Amino acid sequence: MPRNRGTVTLARECLERKTLLYYMMRILGVYDEHTRSDRDSYIAVDYSNIIDTYKPRFDKIPGNVGDTETLPYDFQSVTHYGPYAHAKNARVPTIASLVPGVAFGGQGGLSSLDAERLQILYRCRIGHPVDCDFERALCNLGDDWQDDFHWDRKDGPVSNTGPQADHSNGQGYFLYANDTSGSGGMARLISAREIPPGQYCVELYYYLIGSSDSLSIIWDDYLNHANKTLRTVTTNNGPSWSHLKFGAVSQTQWRVR
Repeated sequence: MPRNRGTVTLARECLERKTLLYYMMRILGVYDEHTRSDRDSYIAVDYSNIIDTYKPRFDKIPGNVGDTETLPYDFQSVTHYGPYAHAKNARVPTIASLVPGVAFGGQGGLSSLDAERLQILYRCRIGHPVDCDFERALCNLGDDWQDDFHWDRKDGPVSNTGPQADHSNGQGYFLYANDTSGSGGMARLISAREIPPGQYCVELYYYLIGSSDSLSIIWDDYLNHANKTLRTVTTNNGPSWSHLKFGAVSQTQWRVR
């Protein structure tokens, strides 16, 4: 057999798409998402309900084993076990989400973050460092908890004057921020990891309600303590979602916020 080549054999009951993709990811060096060293911030594992021979499959891996934990935790990864995986009592979950409203275990293919993990492991160019439709939580964006108020994920009307649905098909999710204090505070999103230097297209849809509201997109070089405003918008183009698209160039690693 040629060097660096091996043979993988799967039983007949494993020949379904999800299972094949799972083993492909493992063969390529991707660890199960629920074994991340930081998983305790996202899930709770009930070892007392796991079949004994499967307990090692739930153990956390050391944080320095892989270099993909810079990506957000991915409930939708094809490598993430479902809530009742290998349970002694099939009515009691072995894995519970600590993030309200997040479902997992039904994914049938690779998530966008699964693809990014492979790109990182094999040093491929990442074409879309920040890409989110908010169907699966915040994707690779984070809510800055040092801001004045926070973003909420919505999928329906938020007020008589605000969005009645998302911009795409009217049935998706979007993020909504509302300063109920009236003090003129700020809500911020920030990319969860550094974006490599290069040329980028920044594209988003926005809906501003108040006459004094504004939206700014900021280039932030955290390591060099530098930032600049790329765009600021202060009004909608009518009572509907508005589209913003522009180019950005960075010579250093950066985050968008």
